[in-house]
Amino acid sequence: TVLYAPHWNPYGSLHIFGTKIIEELVKYDINLLIKPHHYLYAKYPEDNWKNRFDDFAGKYEHVTLVTRPNTQELYPIADLMISDTGTSAPFEFCILQKPLLVFANYALFNENPNEDNSEEKAILEASICFDNLQNFTQMMEAFLNKNETFIKEIESQKKRQKALIDSLLYNPGNASSYAEKAILKEINL
Repeated sequence: TVLYAPHWNPYGSLHIFGTKIIEELVKYDINLLIKPHHYLYAKYPEDNWKNRFDDFAGKYEHVTLVTRPNTQELYPIADLMISDTGTSAPFEFCILQKPLLVFANYALFNENPNEDNSEEKAILEASICFDNLQNFTQMMEAFLNKNETFIKEIESQKKRQKALIDSLLYNPGNASSYAEKAILKEINL
């Protein structure tokens, strides 16, 4: 099972690639869960994302559009998550130390160069990142074919995920401040 959890921000994979990631994923013999950030529909109603996702779910038996608001309940059933820069979902998924592919669009950081993006950059360091569709496709094929080099990268990623969790979540005296910053950033305060 693959969980595609794109973010709503304009630097996310949906805004850069449209539905091309989904078009690639439906080719594989996988269960695909599409769980976009709930704010996507309200922020970009003109893009008609819900109908576009519904079209995939209606056309392919192995595709499910998840409309429940809680993404975390999907993490235990996902073997791999694909997400974007600028969202907390990759951090949350790191707790399980499972394979995580993140669309690394550094333009997000250039928008506000004075903003502290250290947590998001740390999430990228704990992720296996792609920056174009060809790179994404190669990673998916390596994952599905259990490519030995990619399996080693996943093992390395697990160590980076553990280090990230240990530094941000299990950091006595600092976890609350990191959480507060992440929440305030998410709600744009």
